[in-house]
This record gives sequence, C-alpha cells and structure tokens, in this order.
Amino acid sequence: MYYRLSEFWRVGYHASPLDVSLEYQDGSGRFDDPERKLTVLYGGDSATTCTLEVALPWEPHVDASYVQQAEAPGEDMDADEQRLALEQAERDRVIAQRAPAMPASLYDKSKVFAQLAKPVVLCDLDDVSVRTQLSKVPAVSAAMIASNVPQLDRSVITAQGPHLEITRAISGFLMREEFGGHQFAGIRTISRWKGEVFVLFQDRYELASPLVGPIRLHREDPDVIQAATMTGLVL
Repeated sequence: MYYRLSEFWRVGYHASPLDVSLEYQDGSGRFDDPERKLTVLYGGDSATTCTLEVALPWEPHVDASYVQQAEAPGEDMDADEQRLALEQAERDRVIAQRAPAMPASLYDKSKVFAQLAKPVVLCDLDDVSVRTQLSKVPAVSAAMIASNVPQLDRSVITAQGPHLEITRAISGFLMREEFGGHQFAGIRTISRWKGEVFVLFQDRYELASPLVGPIRLHREDPDVIQAATMTGLVL
C-alpha cells in the first residue's frame, strides 16, 4: 500500500520544470484534481519514462474516405472550385501518410532529477488490495459504474482517455481524505509506457535543490531518442 519517495525525474517547461499551476494544468491529466482546485506534480523513475508520458504518439488518419469525397467534386462546382478541392485532397493525403513525429512542444521542455527535502509516502496503485479498497470508495465506484467498468485493474489505471473520470476520482479522494489510516502525499503507479509514475499532491511535499538539471530536451538527447525508438515517432 505504501511507497516511499525521495527523488524522481520530471519533464516540464524549460523555464521552471518543477513548477506547476492551475493556470497551465488544464485538468486533462490522468490524476488531475477533478475539482480543479489543487495541482499535482507528475514525475517518473527515469527521464525516458517522463518523456514518454509527455510525448504521446498520435495516429495518422489512414481512412481516405474524406480524401475520396474531396476527389469527387460536386456537380454544382465550377472549374476553379473543382481544382481547389483536388489540391486540398492531395494535401490531406500527404498529411495522412506522413510518419508521426515527436510533438514540437517537447523541445520547449527540460528534464530534471529532483529531490525532496524529506521523503514522502505515496499510495501504491499497483497494489491489488489497494485498488480493491479504492473501488469501494463512493466517488470511485460511481465513476466505474458510469464508465461500465466492473473492476479496477491495471488497464483502467493506465488508460489515458477512456477512464479519466475514474483515475481523477481516485486522486481527488486521496487528496482530501485519509485512506487506510494515512494521509498520502501522492500516488505511485505504473507508466502507460515504461517504468513508474509519481503524482505529488499540492502542499504535501517540499522540493530541495535538483540533483541534475534542468537540461533542455533536444533531438539528440538520449532519452528523447529512446522514447522515439520505443514509440516509432520521428525525431
């Protein structure tokens, strides 16, 4: 149930990678506060893990039906409109077939190896008994029912899109209530890609001077290269 954390990696905006505020935390993160009142600081056990979490691959649109529709100009189009429709369809085809790339926004970020002024205790969501107990919490149970999820397994915890209401209900509960007789400082869980992810709740931790960095990310960075290799993204 418990995980003791004293240091971690993080990828954040270059100017201040360890800072987080509600102004820039839009609530779409896996464990963001569902009430949008408290911030969370995300980190990982390696810089590669953090990079993978930040640089999610997007899938190119391979369904060419919209291109085919554009290639069949309407009868009411004049010659110029037909030519424009064909040109747009060709551009769409090129975009759809282009290899997915690392998001350009990744290179506005830096990696840093952070340490805490004193260790904190996290709730370990990779513990089956923990997930079983959390599934009985009213807010979590309600989110599971709404999402038609029968049990709180790893696939639910690691899902970014389909089950965000569930993971955010978990973090919202742990931020505000005791669980297992303890007031946790955050969450430890497995990454969607590789390694472990740490989620630190606002006002439950104190940062010390970083051990490494901040180091600005770039295309030749070994962690960026490893993340690109694992996901098939183009640098």
